[in-house]
Amino acid sequence: MRNDSKIETKAPDLKFNLMHHGFPGEPYSLVLTNIFKGPDTHLNGVPPWGLPGLYQVTLVLGKPGTRAFPENEVKFAEFMEGNSHLAILAPAFPAPADSVKIRLEIKGESDSFVFEGWPDKRGFLAKLQTQEFHANSRNDAEMRATKAAQSVLSEYAAGLDIPLQIDLIEVTEMATYNKSLTLIAPFLGGGSSAPIEAYDPEFANLAALYREGLVSNTPAYRYLCFYKILEASRKRRERLGRKLKKEYRPVRFGEVVPSTRPEQVVWLNAIFIGPREWTELTLNRIFQLETVGKKLNAIFDGPLRQMRDRIAHGILDSGSYLHFDDLTSTREINKWLPFLRCAVRRTLKNDFPEHYLRYLKEDGTVSHDYLSMDNLG
Repeated sequence: MRNDSKIETKAPDLKFNLMHHGFPGEPYSLVLTNIFKGPDTHLNGVPPWGLPGLYQVTLVLGKPGTRAFPENEVKFAEFMEGNSHLAILAPAFPAPADSVKIRLEIKGESDSFVFEGWPDKRGFLAKLQTQEFHANSRNDAEMRATKAAQSVLSEYAAGLDIPLQIDLIEVTEMATYNKSLTLIAPFLGGGSSAPIEAYDPEFANLAALYREGLVSNTPAYRYLCFYKILEASRKRRERLGRKLKKEYRPVRFGEVVPSTRPEQVVWLNAIFIGPREWTELTLNRIFQLETVGKKLNAIFDGPLRQMRDRIAHGILDSGSYLHFDDLTSTREINKWLPFLRCAVRRTLKNDFPEHYLRYLKEDGTVSHDYLSMDNLG
């Protein structure tokens, strides 16, 4: 994203609005690229991912379940206050009255960082910002600094029994002042007048798991919730299959992941109530190369199960565990979450046709028989 796009520069805030960007509830990144004139025009050749040089990383903290700005509005770190449960300065903590920030020196296995911690108005930690440091690229800077910060936040969280989460990551390349933002795409609003069908305890349990996954702010737990739904579906189908005749083969629509973009859009429209804009970026996030043209069962037994085992059993089995303070690990999980959610929706629709998305046809249109006032009870 370049700075000649739709950006408002009215003081005191610098902000811009984004509609339907990214897969709802999952992380995405933006890069603001400056355009230079005169003797600095050579800086226009710096790619968005950056070059080796000095970087600065700013982390804005937030409390779980709260958001400090409207969902479709994005602000740069300097215009966000941030907040947390970690008291660092007065009046929340008995520090000298004239203190304005704290300094954290963090030494890891292979890296050392110096962070400045800034409080909110009540004295709770709101932001962490690195001193300038050398990195090979924007991604290298983000991953190293975030791992160091999250490691110390995890120690505070474990020791003090308080949740500490990062709401926004801003990386500044000092040579160009190009900035990137990493944050969570907001959920879309929705509403339906479709009737709630008769209670089914098995479906209710899976629906509860789905809701639990959506409200979780940790990728690992979110993954396990959605994976558990697919796992329960597998067990249910095996149980029901034993009761059916051998020659009976139920037709389950959409359980082969489509290969072409038009087919993928149709596939998604059959499991998400619209209208939704399926951009190329969003489609790339959902349909990983390992999934295209494959059956959901094969994907479940392959990469989805492998990731689940790494999350749940890595330490107990091979010892090759996922370090959740390391962006490399969380990005591996985040890579699969959009597709996993879609696979869950497709499976629920096939397994519970009388309970789940009954009003949404396979071509993506809505059956008005189920959305009429007569069905409101």
